Amino acid sequence: MNNKVTVVKIGGVALSTGDTFLQDIVELQKQKYPLVVVHGGGNLITEWLKKQGINTKFIQGERVTDRSTLDVVTAVLGGLANKQMVAVINAMGGKAVGISGVDGCLLEAEIKNAEMGYVGSVVKVNPA
Repeated sequence: MNNKVTVVKIGGVALSTGDTFLQDIVELQKQKYPLVVVHGGGNLITEWLKKQGINTKFIQGERVTDRSTLDVVTAVLGGLANKQMVAVINAMGGKAVGISGVDGCLLEAEIKNAEMGYVGSVVKVNPA
């Protein structure tokens, strides 16, 4: 093992399938692998958008994100999905802290195009 950090991307679908990925994360931690977990939550976002009466539109597989949609996305990913995952990992004996890309200016992004609203691409990661 080396000191390099392993980044694990977990798709939102895994959040609702009963997959063992959280157990796998805890096991990797026990083996002393430094990890960063990045997660999605598209299905959960769609569910909460419906609850708020907000229609979802996709262009080439990406959600068009206006201000109302962005508010729900932020709440669902940074709140509900993230904190549930953190709680489960900690309850399983792992150690997790939940942050989002906006925390500490961790990620900087640029909007792709006006048609997509607030959808963007990460242009810089600030690990400090």
